[in-house]
Amino acid sequence: MLVGTFSETHYKKGVKHEAFPPSSVTAGSIGGTGVLVASQSTPLVGAVHDLIGSGARYAMLLREGAEGSDEAAGGVVRMPSVRREDVQAVVSVRDLVRQAARVRTAAGKAADEASARAAAGEAELSAVADATRRLLGKESAALDARAFGRAIPDAAAALGALMEAGNREAYINCSSGDRKTTAAAAMGSMAKNAVSAVILLDDAAALAGLFTVRDYLWKVVAPAGDGGPVDATKAPVSDLMTTDLRLAGFDWAIERCARVMCKRGMTHLPLTDDGTFVGLLSLADVARFMVKAPFPRAGDAADPDADLRADAIEHFARLEAAAVALAPRAAAPLTEEDAPAPERAN
Repeated sequence: MLVGTFSETHYKKGVKHEAFPPSSVTAGSIGGTGVLVASQSTPLVGAVHDLIGSGARYAMLLREGAEGSDEAAGGVVRMPSVRREDVQAVVSVRDLVRQAARVRTAAGKAADEASARAAAGEAELSAVADATRRLLGKESAALDARAFGRAIPDAAAALGALMEAGNREAYINCSSGDRKTTAAAAMGSMAKNAVSAVILLDDAAALAGLFTVRDYLWKVVAPAGDGGPVDATKAPVSDLMTTDLRLAGFDWAIERCARVMCKRGMTHLPLTDDGTFVGLLSLADVARFMVKAPFPRAGDAADPDADLRADAIEHFARLEAAAVALAPRAAAPLTEEDAPAPERAN
């Protein structure tokens, strides 16, 4: 039976990093209890809403007819335990965001192709193409306005919405760091501020590197080779940070950010404006913007956005239907070329 989960977040929050290596710590003592599950019929967009709303990154996809699959038909639910044989796969937020980006991209390409065919004589496609563009444009912007107070067409708008979300440190996933700060101190700071990355700046306040929870786990806790763990209380974070970063432009569309992060296995995407670092988008940030899942605000009810969630699910269902109707091959499975690369630090 599967009775719980263990993730990078559990390690970040559950370990006293200033005392390295941690003693008397087991996965069971700091991991999560219960299992988040989704069924074959759980709406993709609803699953993302549910996962990021619960602070989780993964759900178990149940086989058809498995215990709990009926309860999970409308959204991700937590079960005390799950039989291993009832689990078909593990689905991540990254998997779901990748598919959401593909739906939007496929709908846009299909609308363009349909317009070209309509101009060449297939006039019956013109109305469908125009309706698809309204879904991608006005309807998407209206859902953004309900969720974030503005349309989110690009990275610049996303960064602005993040800065207005309330707790900038928690949601922009970006904070400055001292280059002499130890890995243990950096992890402690990330755990305290509920972020998964620390930006390091050079003396000219330019981007020098990025240090993530994954850097900590791969380079400190379990580095490659036979040397064993690195002493996190002595190792400067500047020696461990990732400096070969994939940068995004301020004018990048949100779908482009999502595609790059999913394909390259990135959890964080630094943004630049004319070569100057201006902010950081996390995969969780991009997930929210893709599926119109607003940031929580103080005093919110337990589920204040049920109507928005339902409308976002319906919006993506219409987009997918339009893409299939206009260009059946637009919704084809991922090709080998589209397959994501192994996950990397940023």
